[in-house]
Amino acid sequence: MTVEQLKKNLQAGSLKNLYVFCGEEEYLVRSYLQRFRNLIPEEMREFNLFETEGEITLEQLSELVSPYPMLSDKKLVIVRESSVLSAYDKRTEEFLNSVPDYAIVIFTEQLASKVSKKLIKIFEDKWDVVDFSKRTTTELAAWINLRLKDVNKTISRADCEYFIQLCGGAMSKIDLELDKMIAYTGERSSITKNDIDDMLPADNDYKVYELADRVLSGRKNEAYRILAELKQEAEPIAVLSGFFNQLNYIYMVKNLKKDGEKIDEFFPANRKFLAKKIAASCSRYSDEQIRRAMTGCAKY
Repeated sequence: MTVEQLKKNLQAGSLKNLYVFCGEEEYLVRSYLQRFRNLIPEEMREFNLFETEGEITLEQLSELVSPYPMLSDKKLVIVRESSVLSAYDKRTEEFLNSVPDYAIVIFTEQLASKVSKKLIKIFEDKWDVVDFSKRTTTELAAWINLRLKDVNKTISRADCEYFIQLCGGAMSKIDLELDKMIAYTGERSSITKNDIDDMLPADNDYKVYELADRVLSGRKNEAYRILAELKQEAEPIAVLSGFFNQLNYIYMVKNLKKDGEKIDEFFPANRKFLAKKIAASCSRYSDEQIRRAMTGCAKY
C-alpha cells in the first residue's frame, strides 16, 4: 500500500486493525503514527495508547492488546523495531488473527527485509503493509512548494533541487531547514541559493539535534544508530558539546514558555527556526529528564 492510499483510508475512516510500516522515510512514519494517535482522545491516551521499542514477547504484546479500551472506541499499540515479525511461526500468526476489532496494532520496521516474507504475504492478504520509502525529487519539490505557498514564498526549480540534494532527500531535515529558510528570509517573497548556502548547517549539526530528541524521547535504538553515525564523522568532544547545547536550548525554551516569554527573541537569527521545533516538543520532557541528561554530559 502507498502512503497516499493510507491517507485516503484515514480520511474515509476505513481502517484495518493491523499494519506494518516499512521504509526509510522516518518523517512520514512519524507523521502517520501521529495521525493514528489522534484517533485516541487525548485525555484517554494514558489508558489506550501504548508504544514499545525493541524486543517484546507475544505474551507481553497480548497483555497490551487484549483488554478493552477505557472510555474510547479504540486502543492503539505501536511496536517499533522488534523481532516479533522477523520469522514465521504459528504462534505469531495466531496472535495476529486474535487481535480484536477495537485494537489497532502498528509494527514499524525501517527495512522490509527484517520482516518474514511469509508474514508480509499474510499482512498483504488480510491487513496492510505501507511503503514509506524515500520520496522522489519531484515529490519532494511539490511538497516544498506547497509549504512555501502557505507562507507566500517561492523558490526556483534549480534552487529547490539544490536544497533537496543538500538535505540528502530526507523529509525530516527538509522540514527543519525549510522552517529556518522561512524565518531567515523574513518578508522577502523568494528563497535563493545564497539563502540556502548561508543557513544550511553541516549534517552533523542536524544529527546532534536528532540525537537529543531521541534520547529524551527514550527511543534508545534510534539514538544509538545516530550516535554510531556521528562517531564515524566527528570528534567525540564535538558531539558531546553539540548534544549539551541542544539540551540547553530545550531547557531554556521549556522555562521561557512557563514565563510566557516570546521564545524566538532569545535565539540568534540562524537558530530561530529551532524555537518553533523545540516549543512544540519540550512539553514532552520533564525538567528532571533534561537536567539528568545535562548532568550526564557534564560528567564527561
